[in-house]
Formats: sequence, structure tokens, C-alpha cells
Amino acid sequence: SASNTSITYDANTGSRKTAQISGDAEIIYNGRRSDSMTIEAVQSLTSEITLIDNDNSNAYDVVVIKDYSYYLVGSFSSDALTVNDYESQQTLDVDENHYDVFNIYKDGAADSVSDIAAGQVLAAAISEDGRIISIDILTGSVSGEITSYSSGSVVIGGTEYSISPAYAGAQLKNGRSGTFYFDKLGKVVRCEALKAQTSKYGYLISYYSNADGSSDFEAKILTAEG
Repeated sequence: SASNTSITYDANTGSRKTAQISGDAEIIYNGRRSDSMTIEAVQSLTSEITLIDNDNSNAYDVVVIKDYSYYLVGSFSSDALTVNDYESQQTLDVDENHYDVFNIYKDGAADSVSDIAAGQVLAAAISEDGRIISIDILTGSVSGEITSYSSGSVVIGGTEYSISPAYAGAQLKNGRSGTFYFDKLGKVVRCEALKAQTSKYGYLISYYSNADGSSDFEAKILTAEG
């Protein structure tokens, strides 16, 4: 058999650990066995990994991977069953008839596409052949202004948040205001930047009707242009 390979990973406890993976380990990627993915490729992913040792050999022989793509729901078509992520310019097909296996969850419980709404983030684990999909509906976000920025984190409202490797959208920088959305690990994965005010407005100075009691009214408005 092929020689073992060691990988390092972050455990649920937050500690950094090393595991021995059998050289002929079976890799299950997003619900389906993958014959093309290598252990080295697994090491490069930012994903959830479950390791199984079936023969007590001190080397894991099954690697189960959940590798998520993220979509901020800008709009959802209940007719076409399509989610539009305007920040990353991506779409996601959520028509269960287009998949062999279709699962959707919210807060750890089974859910349905009818609960998808604008402002949510969808974490989608899709198999390599595109026939299996598992979706988690995420609702975590924070609104405010970035007061400190580095390549790996931002400070918003006095709290520091890590930036997800899957981040896409508006450039993160000091002074950027908006709503910041989290991935499954609580890292910033999308930003819906606060847009400049473009609406025209004016002040109503007075209004009056005709003296004869007709229904015609006139108003005097002071606009920004004077």
C-alpha cells in the first residue's frame, strides 16, 4: 500500500493537531467518493473534515470532507429556484429536482427552500459531479464601520473578526461601512457596503388649494438645487 501522509488541522477545541492519513485512504468529498483528490489537496482546503480509522491502525483510512461555497442572498426567485449573489456575481440553483441528493438545514434542523430570504448566507457543499448538494442557511451578521483592517481580520464596533478565505465582494478597508456576513466559522465572508444616498429630496414650504374649493392643490418645495 502507499505510504502514510500527515496533515495538520484545527480541532474543534481550537488546538492545532496532526493526523496520520493512510496512503490509500478513501476520500469522500461533499457526499461522494473522489478518486481524483489527493491528501495534499485536502490539506489546502478550508473545510470541515471528519477522520475515520476503521481498522485501528493509527492511520485514518476514510477522510470525509465538507467544503463550502458561500452565497449571499441578494434575491431569490421562488419560480426559477435560483439564488443571486450580487456581491460575488454568482448564482446558485436550489431546485431539488436537479440533484440526486438535496438537503437544506437551518440551525442544525432540516429546512426547505421556502425559508430562503434576502440577507441570508447559504453555505453550499456540492459534490464534484454537481449531483449532491447540502445547504446550510446562515443568518449571522454585524453592521457598522471598519475601524481597523489587516489582511486577515477587521475590527467592527470594537470587535475583531477574522476574514474568511472564501470572502468575495466589496473591498474591505478602513472606513468601509455596511453589513458584514459570517461563514460557518463566524468569519466575515461577505460585505454589503452602505451605498451613498442618491435619492433626491426637498423641503415642503407651503401648500394651498384654490379658494373656490376645487380639488386642485399647489405646493412650494425647496430642493437641493434651490
